[in-house]
Amino acid sequence: MKNTIIVCLLFCVTYSFSQTFEANLSIKVRANSSGPYGDGCRNDIKVNLVFNDGSKQEIISTKGLNGVGRTNYVTYRGSITFNASKKNATKIETITSRNWKRTIGGCGGKGSFNTSPEQHNVNSICTTNSTDIARWWDVNFTLEILPIVSLNNPSDKTIAQDQPFNIVAPSGFPSAIYNWEYQLGSSTTWLSIPGTSGESTMNKAPEDFLTGTTYIGQNIRFQINSCNENCSNIVSYQITLRSPVLRSFIPIDTKCAYGIDGSFTANFERGLKTGEELLMTLFEIDGSNESLISDKRTTVFDAGNSYSWPDPLPRGNYLIKYQSKLNEVYSSLETSGQFRIGSPDPISFFVPETHIKDVSCNGGSDATIQVHASGGVGNYKYFLDGATTGTPFSNTGEGTVSNPIIQTITGLPAGTKTIKVQDGNGCTERE
Repeated sequence: MKNTIIVCLLFCVTYSFSQTFEANLSIKVRANSSGPYGDGCRNDIKVNLVFNDGSKQEIISTKGLNGVGRTNYVTYRGSITFNASKKNATKIETITSRNWKRTIGGCGGKGSFNTSPEQHNVNSICTTNSTDIARWWDVNFTLEILPIVSLNNPSDKTIAQDQPFNIVAPSGFPSAIYNWEYQLGSSTTWLSIPGTSGESTMNKAPEDFLTGTTYIGQNIRFQINSCNENCSNIVSYQITLRSPVLRSFIPIDTKCAYGIDGSFTANFERGLKTGEELLMTLFEIDGSNESLISDKRTTVFDAGNSYSWPDPLPRGNYLIKYQSKLNEVYSSLETSGQFRIGSPDPISFFVPETHIKDVSCNGGSDATIQVHASGGVGNYKYFLDGATTGTPFSNTGEGTVSNPIIQTITGLPAGTKTIKVQDGNGCTERE
């Protein structure tokens, strides 16, 4: 009992979507060896489509067959649509009558009959052909049961080369229905899309099944071809180029507060394709104002899909706007987030008067001074009286205005002294 319940649940889930089919029937009818029949007697045929739940639907209404001969077929056609969410077509049923006019007794006679049903199995989808399907009539038929498949028509008709399509067909049809095909550019040939058979959603990117880059800029069309003859509506896109995604910036600060030797490296998520060119424009940001600095182009990235800006830059806030070009097709213009090229704090130093000690005797060399330095990157040196070689501070740290690095210079003779302070980057104080 438990297994039966599981099967029922699976069946209900499988057919929980609405699927619409169109059934097209063509029958060819002629009299058998005893015909033709007529003389006002009843001779006719009607055809029903029979479903697995026992229900029936008329597909060809009653057609009179009086005068239909034994040599040439008469063709009748009919079409219906039906919802197969809870039922499938399983049989075709012909209901026929045959009578001839007797010399005595009117219509009837041996072998006559009325409304005689005959049923024959059919395929639940696609095409069924068969012969001899009606009593005492020579009847051949071709039945097509074709799904009505309508693809969603996207509002955005462009797609990037690495962006998955999301084309959706009605779900719930048998998997054999979902045969996805595409046409590219001016080609008239429909080709299958690998890895999509049996799926109601086509979720592939162009680069998943197209090779090279010549397809960028071309139109691509999609359809579902069921039963090798019945196609859905066609959905079209233009394949565009998507610029590489900018992942991050690595800014390089200037060495000095007044320096113009800063730079940055931009890291992208993919490399450039053969023939692809990346166009970048650098802007400096001051509040809400953007000032154009320079433009650059490249067809190749450095290691790790990176690009290092070649021009030296001062400290400031920046962003880049960029797009790529391939096959004369431009991607959309992208704008990065802001990044900052920084710099050390300006170097400053002073000698407090309270920290100057004069020589103790005329002609002596025991005077001292204290130099208080801040800013820069630390590792200060002082240059005394125009010396070309600096003397390092004892403390290699970086001082601040409120907590400077102090260096005491001893053994000085009397006189006026000139002092210059330089940090580890070679930067000095500037007015």
